[in-house]
Amino acid sequence: MPLDSRKTKGLFKIVAKDALLTLSTELVLLVSFFVFYRLLVDWFGTVGVGEYSLMRRVLAVLIPIALLGLPEALGRHIAGATEERERSGFIAAGLVILVATTAILGLALNVDESFSARWVFGDVSYKNLIFPFTVLLVGLGSHTFVYSCLRGGLQIKALNSMQLLNLGVFPLLLLLAAHKATFSALIILLGAGHVVTAAIFFIVAVPSSGAMKVYPRFVHTLLRFGAPRLIATLAYAALLSLVPMVASHYVSISEVGYLSLSIALLIGVGGVASPLGSVLLPHVSGLVGRGEVERFERVLYLLIGAVLQTMLFLAGQFVVFVHYVLTVWMGPTFLPAAPIMAVTFSALIAFGFFVVVRNILDAVSTKALNSINASISLGVLVLTMAVIITLWPSGDVAMMFAIALVVALNLLGALTYLSVRKIFAFKLQEDLRHLLWGVVLNAGAVGLALLVKDHVTTNIFLFVIFQVALLATYVVVLRLLNFEWLKIIESKIVFSRTKAV
Repeated sequence: MPLDSRKTKGLFKIVAKDALLTLSTELVLLVSFFVFYRLLVDWFGTVGVGEYSLMRRVLAVLIPIALLGLPEALGRHIAGATEERERSGFIAAGLVILVATTAILGLALNVDESFSARWVFGDVSYKNLIFPFTVLLVGLGSHTFVYSCLRGGLQIKALNSMQLLNLGVFPLLLLLAAHKATFSALIILLGAGHVVTAAIFFIVAVPSSGAMKVYPRFVHTLLRFGAPRLIATLAYAALLSLVPMVASHYVSISEVGYLSLSIALLIGVGGVASPLGSVLLPHVSGLVGRGEVERFERVLYLLIGAVLQTMLFLAGQFVVFVHYVLTVWMGPTFLPAAPIMAVTFSALIAFGFFVVVRNILDAVSTKALNSINASISLGVLVLTMAVIITLWPSGDVAMMFAIALVVALNLLGALTYLSVRKIFAFKLQEDLRHLLWGVVLNAGAVGLALLVKDHVTTNIFLFVIFQVALLATYVVVLRLLNFEWLKIIESKIVFSRTKAV
């Protein structure tokens, strides 16, 4: 094999190794997500789930404002820094931006709690939740900032340890220990705990050669790169948050909870693909800095194929078993959410693709392509929702809003793919091969699942065994069909102990 080809495959193996570690963390976080919401519904009911889910959706819009594009800017500039002083300078500059913007947002939220409650929850009676909401904003903003610093430094182990502790273990322990506290107190403790854990990882894991100094030029550099991409982040966050926020003015908080929970689960399951995106930005940014991005271009079709074929399987199986999953997870009181969840998950393939590929666009393009694509999709969503509210105000608003979201997310996935094809040269036939075989195999998997559905849902262990066996069969068939992304991951993770050339 030519040296250049070995280097290209070596790059994919390095990314695959980092991604697998992050994937393991994401799977644990997904389990934690299921357990957390189950405990939440047991102790605070459907109203508590609705309130918390709506908080998280609104925070998805506010946290990007607090960070002003720092996740993308820090991920790129820390990875591209050649000196320790430069890395420390970017970190210090980012911290100054975070503190300033968070303070402004916190003050704005609490000046008029009644107004904020009407905006956040759709009802002034929830004004007692504004301060806890602010604490949670500070906590999750701090976590995201430290995560971005660790990602930029390619400290994958530290990054995943913080994710696991702060977003997985800590919320569960808190809910188990403080479930008798009021809902407001629980949210305050949750936000404060996120701040403390993030601060510990910042002190211990973020590299620094002594005291960090704030340089105005580093602040300017981060803002110049991050601010244009804030449009993309906000538009993306609004895509996932606007639906329940607007719905809160037309339906009950429980129905808002159904929508918010469906979107949260879409994000959680779509997060199976996020490890690739998390590690790709600094890796590809490093290639851009060295003028070697063509190495990544030659393996891009493998990444696209891996995402498509993985998301196809997850989407198909969830839609088939959505009623059973909801019954086991949240209890029969949440079964009215099943149709909304099934509809929402029809956007999983496009959503998972966007989650990964948006990082590639940020790494290789100075043009804010994600901002353009997300803004177009958001515009379609807003227009569709406005039509629904105008023409069918007394209809099933929650379901119609879910359909509008699916249309917008699928459009976002299509626009993202077109943007990638404009930048990189790779064969369309390879993408079609991955997609067509994925569709064919998963059509068979869905058909089989429908045939045995009544039998395997009599027992949770039977259900798990069936899903594991079906997934294993799917992977084996893909391997026999010579899909190279599986071969490379297999050789790197399972068999090969040699370093990439």
